[in-house]
Amino acid sequence: MAKKGLLAVACGVLLATGLWAAEPQATAVVGTGVENRQPQGVGEEFPSQVGALFCFSEVKNYEGTLLHVWFHGEKEVARIELPVKGERFRTWSKKRIPASWTGPWRVEVQTADGKVLAEAKFTVKD
Repeated sequence: MAKKGLLAVACGVLLATGLWAAEPQATAVVGTGVENRQPQGVGEEFPSQVGALFCFSEVKNYEGTLLHVWFHGEKEVARIELPVKGERFRTWSKKRIPASWTGPWRVEVQTADGKVLAEAKFTVKD
């Protein structure tokens, strides 16, 4: 009986300290808009005249500040902080896309300490 009690206490300590918490998870897509908290015009290729794009993320098991880090090629062009306030949370960021910035892009969904939870890759074409 003592072993079972000790195991229950140890599990309680792990849960209380967050050491046994579920790992944060996220998904990310890029599209032309967001309506009713849902991404619109999702794709992997967009015309150079698109004007702006949205990165839409769904995050689970994370609370705090989330980052959408936008890259054109390998150059970071935007870092947008987004508050996450629940066990399952949907959020998005918007980035203006100059017509001359064609080529490969990506958006990383990162935790405040820089851990990449998800990535959405896309291309802007002439």
